[in-house]
Amino acid sequence: MLHRLAWPSLLGALSLGALALVSACSSEEAPPPTPEPPPEMTLASFDAGLSVGAATAVDGRAAVMMDALADLKADVLCTQEIFRPADKSALETALGDAYPTKLSIANDPNDQEEDNPACGEDEANDAITCIETSGCEQMCVDDRDACIDMACASELGNISQSCSRCLLNGPSNVAGNEFTCKVSSIDYAYGGAFGLGLASRYDALATEEIVLESQGIRRGAIYAKLDTPFGPVHTFCTQLSEVTEDMDMNLVGEDQQRAQLDALLVFIEQAIAGTAGTGGMGAGGTSGAGGSGGEDDAPIILMGNLAFGPSSGNYEAHVANHYSRLINAGFGSPYQATPGNQCSLCQDNPLVTDLPESRLVDHILIKGFRDASGTPDRLLVDPVDVETCSGAAQLPLSDHYAVQLKVEGK
Repeated sequence: MLHRLAWPSLLGALSLGALALVSACSSEEAPPPTPEPPPEMTLASFDAGLSVGAATAVDGRAAVMMDALADLKADVLCTQEIFRPADKSALETALGDAYPTKLSIANDPNDQEEDNPACGEDEANDAITCIETSGCEQMCVDDRDACIDMACASELGNISQSCSRCLLNGPSNVAGNEFTCKVSSIDYAYGGAFGLGLASRYDALATEEIVLESQGIRRGAIYAKLDTPFGPVHTFCTQLSEVTEDMDMNLVGEDQQRAQLDALLVFIEQAIAGTAGTGGMGAGGTSGAGGSGGEDDAPIILMGNLAFGPSSGNYEAHVANHYSRLINAGFGSPYQATPGNQCSLCQDNPLVTDLPESRLVDHILIKGFRDASGTPDRLLVDPVDVETCSGAAQLPLSDHYAVQLKVEGK
């Protein structure tokens, strides 16, 4: 009987112990949530150098370039000098759905409000006949323009400069441009293409663009307010005209580049304030989605071939006073501040010709990133297998090397 009486007491003791254990467990605090990883994003800028008639192995390099750019897996990619529609489409295909934001500026072949024919009705007949019978248009794309210039120098010399420029600047072959030149004009190379593109893995909250005054080749800038891990970031992608003493139709003096920079700085200010495209922008502003209204302190990125830069260990300054203006405006270059940084336009690049010194002209400049650090790099340097007009060769993807910046929050 004693044993039977002990069971209830034992069960009661166990129950009390279990309750005490549960009570002790429930009084302990839940483990803290896993902290969010710090924000980061990778930026890349690349001047592709796909300038037909002025560059080597354009077709061969374009054939392997677009997949290489997609393989960079940059979160924001600014490209320059991709002029041909087929090359632009190939890059968009390579980037795919991973990049919901793909922005460019539509071709703008002339500055005229009204269509003024570049060529008289029969003015270009002899030049067209010469070009069609010369065989030049069946040649490799790298040699085509030089062939036409040599074979038909007399016929092209007998027509007006505006007519000759229109015939040779158009997006199709010369004969295909003839009709356009009889009813309008093509004042800019590549049919007025800007060659500029901005792609991002992030959605764009606002977009805008500007056409900058230039000669020979169209220049402009693209703006997107991107929804990034850092919050909204004002992002600008551009290419300015190169300064040279040779006043060729495709190149300009320092005064015109200065005017482009003036207009770009105004555009940056107005795009951030949400007033770009509403007038007073300077050279050729165009309206787009607009800003969010009101100036803010979100970070700013300025990327592209600015055609100027400072000096350092292995490169010389080029129009450095224009670079200094951006630094004085509060922009910083983690790439240029990194010891041992290298040129982006380099004399030892086999695609570079007639360059008096190596330069750093391709930039990713940032402003307003608080509690963040930047890790820069130079990419797309190694030669790749490329088909050229004279056969297979190993060449870099461009005469410019890509620059990259990984921005990491703390």
